[in-house]
Amino acid sequence: MAAKRKDDPRCRPVYRTDRIVEENGQWYFYTREGTLQGPFEDRQDAELQVEAYIRVMNSGLLPEAGDATFSASGLKRSA
Repeated sequence: MAAKRKDDPRCRPVYRTDRIVEENGQWYFYTREGTLQGPFEDRQDAELQVEAYIRVMNSGLLPEAGDATFSASGLKRSA
């Protein structure tokens, strides 16, 4: 049986933080890219939007960086 190595990515702990936050009665989510998306009316809406954001980001269909932004209503192309 092989010993686990500390530098093996499969052996590293995964730290997750809550992406969804509430401020002054409005809900937002943080992205891996360091942006804050929102506001949303409630936590459930923020959760649905973060799921949609992740699907869009993982789709491989995004334009080049800087050409589009994601908002509560979906992906928007910059002018």
